[in-house]
Amino acid sequence: MKKIVMLIMSVIVVVALAGCASSDAAGNQYNQGGVSQVVYEAPLGSWTLVELSQSGKSIPDEGISLHIAKEGSGFRASGQVDNSYGGDVAFDQVTGDFYFGMMITTSMAGPNMAFESEYLSRIALIDSYTLEEGRLSLFSRGELVAVYTSTL
Repeated sequence: MKKIVMLIMSVIVVVALAGCASSDAAGNQYNQGGVSQVVYEAPLGSWTLVELSQSGKSIPDEGISLHIAKEGSGFRASGQVDNSYGGDVAFDQVTGDFYFGMMITTSMAGPNMAFESEYLSRIALIDSYTLEEGRLSLFSRGELVAVYTSTL
């Protein structure tokens, strides 16, 4: 009788733990308390801009870079247009929220200053992201703003 009770208790524990399962940060589903949540992959790494939506300007041949890295207890974004830029970045892997802090830039003249100005003003409005198949897409109020590909 004790063995049957122990077996039933073991099954109950396994079922209860399965209902509280979680996963890694690679876009897998979490199930905690019966609520499923999408988990976004962390957008860490080096990226190259391939699209700046509705800009009407071509991306400069030199390319536009974006690097996102963990720094201390937060995250840092940096990159290059004509000038180098950098600042804090925050993202939430559960909600997909994504925000650039104030970007600081160097102040040198270059051939792509108009593009750089538009690019920096557009990324300041970013509020969410998706990361799928090596493509980082950044959005503002649900509208696509920028798409980057992973630079390995």
